[in-house]
Amino acid sequence: MKTNHHLRVEKKDSICVLTIDREQQRNSMNIELLEEFEAAFKQIEADKQIRAVIIQGSGSKVFAAGADLKEAAKLTLEKRKVQIELGHAVFNMIEHFRAPVIAAINGHALGGGCELALACDIRIIEEHAKIGLVEVGIGTIAGWGGTQRLAKIVGLGIAKEMIFSGIPLTSTAAKEYGLVNRVMPSGQGLEAATNLAEKIASNGPLAVTLSKTLVNQSSLNDLKRGIELEKKCSDIIFASHDRTEGIHSFLEKRKPTFIGE
Repeated sequence: MKTNHHLRVEKKDSICVLTIDREQQRNSMNIELLEEFEAAFKQIEADKQIRAVIIQGSGSKVFAAGADLKEAAKLTLEKRKVQIELGHAVFNMIEHFRAPVIAAINGHALGGGCELALACDIRIIEEHAKIGLVEVGIGTIAGWGGTQRLAKIVGLGIAKEMIFSGIPLTSTAAKEYGLVNRVMPSGQGLEAATNLAEKIASNGPLAVTLSKTLVNQSSLNDLKRGIELEKKCSDIIFASHDRTEGIHSFLEKRKPTFIGE
């Protein structure tokens, strides 16, 4: 796959690894990087062989440090609106992407870097890394969905403490509050993310996609509406090739061949 100026895109069988390649700039996100993220996810969307995506930062110190402040200091109001809207478009694309997206947090995830991780489905952090929304420390606010997504994950109280204080969490505290799924020794985050991605990729892709949709909707719908949506998705799965293949392969004691239909 194509390697962009700021984003390395590597396909490994059914897994795609996206690496933010701005280590000298603390993997901060400028408009060009956001555009490359958008293009990469459109490219991945068209490749049905890809069943899981991993996002990591280059180096070992920073996963992503948020918006590029050198660029931000020069933005006009018009260009700033482009930056905000583009960031939201990219993070929404990640959140609602057909395949699960795993954040391999191999260094500090601060500000917009935390927001990037929040948009992912699963977060695996290395023990030396910290994560948090630190924007109030420079007199601004989280502008790429952090104030909304964080509370849905850790609850209002913890979210307010994190956002109002601007103090990032250690990896241990992030795990305690449910912000991350796993804490790994330094240098082992990508391996853990890859192992999990391989397991996800071995499952029925249509079932995984519909499951992601349902879980995402669970925080938006009341239980009754959520159950009705689950019933509709169950009907779709019942009529699918993958369900038939999955049952037959189980009964025949062989590995299933899923096609995503």
